[in-house]
Amino acid sequence: MNSGTNRISDDHRIGSPILEVGMVPDRAEIKVTFDGSQIERALTALAPLPSAVKRDVYFCEDVTQGMPTATPLLDIGVILRIRQTPGGKTESTVKLRPCRRSQFPGSWLRSAYDDDPTVKLELDWAGDRRVLAASCTGEPSEQLIEAVSSGDESVGRLFNDEQEQFLQECAIQRVSLRTLTLLPSFIGTRWGPWQPDNLPYDGEIVLERWTLNAALDFLEISVRVRLDDATQEDTALRTALHELGLDPESAAGTKTARVLHHLIEQQLTSGPS
Repeated sequence: MNSGTNRISDDHRIGSPILEVGMVPDRAEIKVTFDGSQIERALTALAPLPSAVKRDVYFCEDVTQGMPTATPLLDIGVILRIRQTPGGKTESTVKLRPCRRSQFPGSWLRSAYDDDPTVKLELDWAGDRRVLAASCTGEPSEQLIEAVSSGDESVGRLFNDEQEQFLQECAIQRVSLRTLTLLPSFIGTRWGPWQPDNLPYDGEIVLERWTLNAALDFLEISVRVRLDDATQEDTALRTALHELGLDPESAAGTKTARVLHHLIEQQLTSGPS
């Protein structure tokens, strides 16, 4: 999709395929998160693991000195994330979660249905928590991330014109990217997708581990499936994990919220944003 395209004018176009299919996503990402002692048990149970890919993970938030630790963007369903593989690919993501279909002009929905590689709409499925999530991705350069980290460029430079348009047209409140803070990074480790030999589940999984400290250490197992199959696939995955002696309910709460609160406290302690 070309940046700068005006999508609002197409919202109510007669015969729009998105409006005809009811604007319902057809994919779901099922997630199971472990923490504590369950992490090493899961890694051992799923071995042998494929080669790991380590990435620097950054989030952006609205951080203000003198204010209590808070997540203003997360509170309105906006998540801004950067993932950088040293010497490899970098990716910036504007994610709206949770969100409603009514937030999106029809042309953005058409982009998601037309397999636009930068725009995605799916159900985020984690146990009983099932919410709509939409995202728009870009690829900032490694040099640009370094410039923003050092304060030479604003956070807004990490997101392209299409991402900014997506944010301003679809988020429930306007957000000024240029005033935000790039929070300290941490290491994320990813394995897969692959199908473990000893997991009695007929599908490929992805593992991702976020480690910030002893108290904030998470391992997430995820699979992407057709929405029509999600209930069956979720049950099958959780049953398979139980058969390996793992507890899919071991991690309480969403890892993103817990990590953001920690990173904001770290940022406020380290000095002015």
